[in-house]
Amino acid sequence: GTNLWVAKNPKIGANIFLHIRDDYKSLKNKRQSKEKKLEKEGSDVSYPSFSDLRKEKLDKKAMIILVISDASGNEIRRLTKNASKGIMKFNWNYRGASTSPINTKDVYDGFLVPPGVYYATSYIYSNGDVRLLSEKKAFKVKTLNNQTIKYDADELISFRKQLSSINIDFTTIKNQMKNFKTKVNHIENALIKYPNTDTKYLQQINKLNAAYDSCNLIVWGDNLKSKHQFETSPSLQNRFGMLQYKLSGNMSGVTKTHKRDYAIIKEECSNLSFKLKLMITDLNSIHSSLKSLKDFPYINE
Repeated sequence: GTNLWVAKNPKIGANIFLHIRDDYKSLKNKRQSKEKKLEKEGSDVSYPSFSDLRKEKLDKKAMIILVISDASGNEIRRLTKNASKGIMKFNWNYRGASTSPINTKDVYDGFLVPPGVYYATSYIYSNGDVRLLSEKKAFKVKTLNNQTIKYDADELISFRKQLSSINIDFTTIKNQMKNFKTKVNHIENALIKYPNTDTKYLQQINKLNAAYDSCNLIVWGDNLKSKHQFETSPSLQNRFGMLQYKLSGNMSGVTKTHKRDYAIIKEECSNLSFKLKLMITDLNSIHSSLKSLKDFPYINE
């Protein structure tokens, strides 16, 4: 009775339970179970063919896909877990899916959903096939009604959609910049070190590097100034990240500051996109000229 006992707080969200009746075994587990049965019976066990072993290597674990949709039938979120026989528990944190880049593990959390009726439908994904596991079940999401500031819910939802949309544009810009910098470095190296290349292109490469640096200052800020303890203007990444953070758990409406920041982000993204398009065109033109040389090495497009 004197010992301390600590446990994690339960996760916030809707807990959804599924009863999985069947045991979805992998091809390897099925083969091994069959082999054990043959061994008990005293029968011969054949070594699997390379074709079967290759199928086992490519085989993936069965997965449960839980789809959350709103009253209009629009999908809001998908939750996944490896299938296991018995009771399975899913926790939905009342958030939609983010438009941030998808990784190999999971989809990032988006914004909180408005209160209302939602539905949960489950599917089983096994051996490349997806089939319905359970029909949709309705449940309600309610607010605590402890807000002191009144807000326009439709305006907040619309603004979040706009921000999610421009997130895709901003992510595209950052990826284009990353690929551009890699390619311009490779071409610059080729122009300096590879025989028979026309070094006059190095002047254009220097201009493209300068153009990239100006874009980099806008997106990531002036690290040179900040390292020397000088104040800097907010970078596009900082401004966008802060706006996302402000709206992540906000249920108090859209402020003038939100709208101002969004207008700045939208304008800068538009300008950057146009500038990058011209830079990429110029760099591809140099690359095309280099590819005309005999036995010129491969450079990623």
